[in-house]
Amino acid sequence: MRGDSIKLAPESAPKNRFRDIDRLIASHQYVLATDRLEAMPKSDWRNLDVLARLATVIAATVKRPLDGVGKGDQNPKTYLRKWGIDDMHDPYAQYFIGRLYGEWALTQAVNTPVLDRLAHKYDPYANTHVANESINAYLLALAGLDNYTVRFELGQMCHWYSTSCYPGYVNNTSYFWMSGAEHRKLQRHAEEHLKKAIEFDPTAAEAYAELAELYVDIMDYSSANEALRAGMQAVGADTMAPDSEIILAGALAHVAMQESQWEQALKYSLRCVELQPKEPLFRAYAGRCYIGLGEKYEAFDSLTRAKDLGLDLRFYLAMLDSLTRTLR
Repeated sequence: MRGDSIKLAPESAPKNRFRDIDRLIASHQYVLATDRLEAMPKSDWRNLDVLARLATVIAATVKRPLDGVGKGDQNPKTYLRKWGIDDMHDPYAQYFIGRLYGEWALTQAVNTPVLDRLAHKYDPYANTHVANESINAYLLALAGLDNYTVRFELGQMCHWYSTSCYPGYVNNTSYFWMSGAEHRKLQRHAEEHLKKAIEFDPTAAEAYAELAELYVDIMDYSSANEALRAGMQAVGADTMAPDSEIILAGALAHVAMQESQWEQALKYSLRCVELQPKEPLFRAYAGRCYIGLGEKYEAFDSLTRAKDLGLDLRFYLAMLDSLTRTLR
């Protein structure tokens, strides 16, 4: 659910009919994407591919709940009934609700939780009510849709939520988003669901990467590397598709950076750059590795290229500050 990516079950993998719709969503042409989706036959509404894309479009175009959920045009029932799903207990309805609220919580909320993949930190002031609604809906969907898609997205949501919400203070008043026990419980649930997703599809690279990121959050780097090695073996290192290699190599680079294994992290970062040269994040990864190795010119060049490709300016300045400190 992070960014514009759409992660789907292998048994319902994107077909050619979704290619143009995905391009419209990626380019933020949401009205055209909605028109294309709504033109599909009614028999397609109970289809996770369609529901996931509809939820993504609605989350991007309809203001997310400010004072709870289910208000006015924010109410999922408005859309579900339009598409012929009247029973809110229908597992497809619950999947749609989980996906929609997850998208709202991740991308549309005030104080939106932004993932800083370079520092691996989230904005802790997430909209907890919307995130809770997402997790609860996914859990209800499991009753009739226990498959890769639901398990992966539920694990991903539990992971994000556990990382976003820490004990803290609001308006100078002590207020705890969640207890340490609740925090650990969410992490355990995330691990459980992600492992179950891998059982459903042992070749799903994104599930191994998400599980590894979860282990990074709890500083269990050994388990993170083990998960990624298992992923490389299961997906097939010799016959791996470029998309899967990017996902796994990027995760391996990130884990290696957390351990200050700069040479190893650089190797994986440069491989990602080779596979996806226009992705600024991987250029920034390489720049961070060069900083760790003390190679200032290469670091500056990589970071500048990342900025030119669209790297967030605050990330760029933070990396330059890190580079400057290493030169003192």
